[in-house]
Amino acid sequence: MSGTERSAAPIRSRRSAYVLVSLVAILLLIPAVHLGALAGNRPEAPIQFRSAARAVMTSPIDFLTHGGLPGRTNPIGTVEVRTILGSAAPPPSTLSPPPGWDVRARFAGPAAPSLALVRAPPAAPALSGSVSLSHVTNGLDFSSAGMTTPPDVQFASGPTQEVEFVNLYGEIFNLTGASRGSFYLGNFFQTGTDYLSDPKILYDNESDRWFASILHINSAQTAVFNVLAVSSSSDASGTWTVYSLPDVPGDLGDQPILGLSSSLIGLAVNLFSGSSLLGVQFWIVNKSSAVAGGVLAYQAYGPSGVDYSLHPVEGVSPNGTLRMVQVDPFASNQIDLVSVTGVPPATPVFSNMSFTVSSISGAPGAPMPSSTNLLDPGDPRIQSAVYGHGSIWLVFSDQCVPSGDVTNRGCVRFVQINTSTPAIVKDFDYGVAKAYLLYPAVAVGPDGTVLMVYGESSSTVYPSIYATGRGPSDPSGSFAPPTLLRAGTSAMTGGLCSNGACRYGDYFGAAWTPNDTHAWLAGEFVGATGATWGTAFAEATYSTAAARQEVHLSAAPTVLDAGQSTTVTFRFLNSTCVSSAGNSCRVHIPLVGSNLDVTCTSPFTAANATVTFSAAGNFTIGAGGYLDVFNSSSCSGSPALNLSATPVIVTVHPAPSLTYTASPAFPVDVGVPVTLKAVIAGGSGGASFLWSSLPPGCSPTPSTTLSCTPTAAGVGRLTVSATDSVGVQTQLSAGFVIEPDPSVSVNASTSTIEVGQSVEFTATAAGGVGTPAYSWNGLPTGCAGRNTADLLCTPGGAGSFNTTATVSDSFSFRGTSRTVEVVVVAGPKLSIVAAPPSVVVGEVLNLSALVVDGSGPFTFTWSGLPTGCPIQLDPSWACRPIASGQFKVVATVTDSLGGVATADLTVSVSPAPSGSSPSPWALFGSQGMVVLLLIVVLIVGIGVFLAVRARGRK
Repeated sequence: MSGTERSAAPIRSRRSAYVLVSLVAILLLIPAVHLGALAGNRPEAPIQFRSAARAVMTSPIDFLTHGGLPGRTNPIGTVEVRTILGSAAPPPSTLSPPPGWDVRARFAGPAAPSLALVRAPPAAPALSGSVSLSHVTNGLDFSSAGMTTPPDVQFASGPTQEVEFVNLYGEIFNLTGASRGSFYLGNFFQTGTDYLSDPKILYDNESDRWFASILHINSAQTAVFNVLAVSSSSDASGTWTVYSLPDVPGDLGDQPILGLSSSLIGLAVNLFSGSSLLGVQFWIVNKSSAVAGGVLAYQAYGPSGVDYSLHPVEGVSPNGTLRMVQVDPFASNQIDLVSVTGVPPATPVFSNMSFTVSSISGAPGAPMPSSTNLLDPGDPRIQSAVYGHGSIWLVFSDQCVPSGDVTNRGCVRFVQINTSTPAIVKDFDYGVAKAYLLYPAVAVGPDGTVLMVYGESSSTVYPSIYATGRGPSDPSGSFAPPTLLRAGTSAMTGGLCSNGACRYGDYFGAAWTPNDTHAWLAGEFVGATGATWGTAFAEATYSTAAARQEVHLSAAPTVLDAGQSTTVTFRFLNSTCVSSAGNSCRVHIPLVGSNLDVTCTSPFTAANATVTFSAAGNFTIGAGGYLDVFNSSSCSGSPALNLSATPVIVTVHPAPSLTYTASPAFPVDVGVPVTLKAVIAGGSGGASFLWSSLPPGCSPTPSTTLSCTPTAAGVGRLTVSATDSVGVQTQLSAGFVIEPDPSVSVNASTSTIEVGQSVEFTATAAGGVGTPAYSWNGLPTGCAGRNTADLLCTPGGAGSFNTTATVSDSFSFRGTSRTVEVVVVAGPKLSIVAAPPSVVVGEVLNLSALVVDGSGPFTFTWSGLPTGCPIQLDPSWACRPIASGQFKVVATVTDSLGGVATADLTVSVSPAPSGSSPSPWALFGSQGMVVLLLIVVLIVGIGVFLAVRARGRK
């Protein structure tokens, strides 16, 4: 952890059991050789440079036997760096954790302890080579980086840019060191004003991506995270995807170290609970999912109490193995190597081995001119570890007596591990007489050339930056004479120092360039303002007086998909083709379908060409290629130098394509489980998937198969995209229809009918999938249901009936209608009553029609009446037949529902008895009598009128 932002109350206290275990461990470890105090940003407990006590570790868990915890995490956001250039940090008070967070104890004391002399390395053979520096540039400093300390300088080199990270800023430079702008890391890592520390930045030439990490403590100081950011291209000022990996809740994962292989990302921390060290926690991350910017697949391990400061190695090894190294915390002469294969979400496989090396001792504090304070050298944890040229190259602080000296000094331990044997190839201390070296970092070229940067301080040299190097054939124990990169001008004072110790950093930065010709080296120096630190960097090249002239042919990337391009770079090292020599060059490199030809260029160092591949296959670039150097400017005659180029192989996979299935196929009902499956063909493998625009209720997942249950109806187009390991994305869009569950409504053609009449039921269905199927319930008596939406029914019995329809679709989802009521009544029944049942001509005949059931009002008609009886419309009537006979009288009744009933009755009309005259009144009948009476009254009235008139005349 770095910066004056450190110090805070412990996140939480461990159980009393841990305290007991810690005390027992301390007592057991006191006799052991100490590797040095734990790293930190401020001095806490006064621990001597070479205390006999070891780091206390509790909860020992060996990750090799206990396994890891699988996990996935979505991006917490993206950031386009060009939009945050010039962004400023918040006030320092918002960045500082509360006291107690800095749990890593450091040495303290006004002077280095008195120690017996440790071994003196053998006198290094003299080297004729040297390190030359160009583009020496001042980087970020104390004031421009938000006034935090120490800077923890990191540096990475890309094809067109260089990037420096410090606490808590980043800055982008072009290839000559000119700044393109700086930015606050809180804006870059999407953490706002939360506490940050210990940044890391790497460039991976294989994937053409930048990788960065940092420690993050949330504003509530209740959780610790390790933030990982991955660029979307080789442009560091472009878009980055940001992820967050949580530590064990309540604990502090300190100083995250970032490493890479071709398929994995490694991130490791030292985990603390309060002031107790629990050991190492680390994450193995699927690199292709990070490069794709999708859901990150990882496996988390630890805490492992048998490990301390496990350091993931930078650099891509041929077989994709991620390697991690550490100085063994329980042995003073042992380096541990952990190798990891297997890509999450598959379970990674671990193997480990240990190598015996010369004894390791913690370095003494480094003096400064005009100061009684000592620079803190840190403990002997590994400072820098890179893979290159078939080996792991690592450096860290050690103690030795440099050649020509008689005093213990701070030195650089240099170790080379051959990974194919495996074996220790080199193990030696590099020291400078009368000087103290601090915080080394190395970069390794493809031929095994090493360039190293380190800090140096002494009683006569202010804290400064130096560089050195060695060639692949140089003898063990040798480095070129140091080259000053940037001189310090004052001693550290003020807030950087406490209890006689001053913080100088946690690490420096070194990065080999993608074009394989040189490295960039970066470190910290102290400027004239005392407490203010500064950083500087430079382009470094190692060469010898009789340096061999070489050609290097490279391609980036070497794995891609059809339709993509690679950049082929040809470089001439230690060139004699320079203007002063009067020489000219001719380059010929066969590409794919074309050639890279450069003629008569003076001076000549490099040439580039872009090759686009339209088809898949393995392509050899540069076979038969050469560089000729001529003594004539016309490039004529025999070349003075002819060098053959070693071909490079580019693997081109078919362009990726996607197919997609849905089971069951759309449309489906709400609530029907659906499985979506995407299949990628072609591409470079290791694809990550992302689903979007899904039906309601379906959440994106990063797998090829997605299962979900839609929760609402809708119509749309879902999208699935796949990004393979070289970053090529293909996308497929498909329509979906989610139908609401089926429903149905029912209407009846009438609400009341009579038995024997017909009613039509009509069902109207909505929603559902496929052809609906109908069933009926509660139909009137005598009606049978059928699978039809229109049902004609003729009830056979009376009653009140509540009828419903149920509809089901092709997924057997059902909907039932509300009831519709139909009342069925019995039809009318009719009978006729005659009083008397037989009559004699002239007698009164009374007939009545009696109705049962039916629905009134009723209408009546009569027919077949006896002679002399008029047509009748009433239910009851009387008449006097005037003729005898048998008459079949028929009555018909019709009710309000249209129901009809008839009845008949035979009526006998007898003639009058013989010998008897019928009554004169009978001859007229009932109506005739009335007429007759009117005639009589009229005649009488006329007579009376005439008589009265006659009297008057007299």
